[in-house]
Amino acid sequence: MKHFALFLALTIGLFLASAKTPLKIHRGDRDTVYKSQHTIVGVTTPGSTAKINGKSVHVYKTGTFGDEVSLNKGDNKIDIVVKNGKTTTKQTLNIFFKDAPSSPRKTSNAPHSIIFETPQHFTTLDGAYMQYGDGGDRLGGSKMGFLDKGITVKAVAQKGDLYKIQLSQNRFAYINKEYLKETADTTEQINTDSWSISNTGNTDCISISLPKRIP
Repeated sequence: MKHFALFLALTIGLFLASAKTPLKIHRGDRDTVYKSQHTIVGVTTPGSTAKINGKSVHVYKTGTFGDEVSLNKGDNKIDIVVKNGKTTTKQTLNIFFKDAPSSPRKTSNAPHSIIFETPQHFTTLDGAYMQYGDGGDRLGGSKMGFLDKGITVKAVAQKGDLYKIQLSQNRFAYINKEYLKETADTTEQINTDSWSISNTGNTDCISISLPKRIP
């Protein structure tokens, strides 16, 4: 009986330790920034409470919350805490704030943007990822997300080793050319096929069918 009681106590302890309120940062988790005012946007379970650096912020019905924080020069730690009932989740962002780099003097070796008269098409290779801009920070270019192998993308310009990829009418990303190869395939506007919604017990899963793979 003592062994059973000990096992039960350990099981309950592990369950309580593993129970956390969902927390995902959608904006503001960049490694390096050049402005002192920095916006943090996250999402958690609707009905939760949220604090950013100890300040309570409003959680909307969708679970979204956010606030603008002031950064000091150098390293900054931003603590984000969400709580729902007896479960609490904390995440710390490490953000480095420095002055914007001065514009470099133009030299014959500096890479310039080349705008293509006719868009070029490529397919992605293993390890391909998109980044927000054509520059970099202390850990490399700020990543937007990874892409699976074999997805066709449309390049509208090139700067150095980066291709500027058009994702929609007004949205672009950059991909290093080492992760791309030329293709005869093209991209075009597509419509979604069937949608489905399923419940996994703790979450609802929405599946959207597409006629082809897109970035």
